[in-house]
Amino acid sequence: MLIDVNNDSLNLLLNFAFIMIICLGIISVMPWRLKEGMNRWTLSLPLFAIGAYILYEYTMPSNWDIRLDLLLLWPALLISIVMGVIRGIVVWRHKSKNK
Repeated sequence: MLIDVNNDSLNLLLNFAFIMIICLGIISVMPWRLKEGMNRWTLSLPLFAIGAYILYEYTMPSNWDIRLDLLLLWPALLISIVMGVIRGIVVWRHKSKNK
């Protein structure tokens, strides 16, 4: 386990959310073609990352003062959000150009 809070169910939730945020940050950087309808799912990656971050912070014990995990989580969350905004702008320009 990456994060151990001495509670099995919280360990599973925290580690799942942690790994999900990191993976979504990595997936959001991969170059997907947005012109095809099948790959529009990449526009929802920031929403999944924000949801996983909310789950992560909600289940984190309040007595943890030093949070080195945020050195990985915030950049991954920021990358996911920025790439989602960039992809949204690309889709919006493509739709407005085709009208």
